Amino acid sequence: KQWYQRRVRVTEGLIQRVTHQENLWMIRKLDLTLTEKGNYVKKIQRIERLDNLSQLEILILKNTIIEKIETIGHLKTLKALNLSHNRISKIENLANLKNLEMLNLADNNITQLSGLSTLQKLR
Repeated sequence: KQWYQRRVRVTEGLIQRVTHQENLWMIRKLDLTLTEKGNYVKKIQRIERLDNLSQLEILILKNTIIEKIETIGHLKTLKALNLSHNRISKIENLANLKNLEMLNLADNNITQLSGLSTLQKLR
């Protein structure tokens, strides 16, 4: 069986299509866990700046083969972030997530941690 990787950019337009929600500010939980479908394995190429997710509390990017954390540091209402089962090696750009209570980084290739000491609510 031959597998193909399809690269996906997480944009506000993609989130509107996935959630069927035009008003992104209303979304409190977003699960973008990507699974195998047929012969395609989706890979998140990058996360675009998601400015309109102003009320987002839970973000799940599990099993997306993502390699880098970027452009989520402005999600100030975020309480739970699941980045498990990816290819992340460097933990960065999370220092501004002051309301973050839960962070799942299981099954990654982490070699460097930084910026977590400012996350006072993290359990």
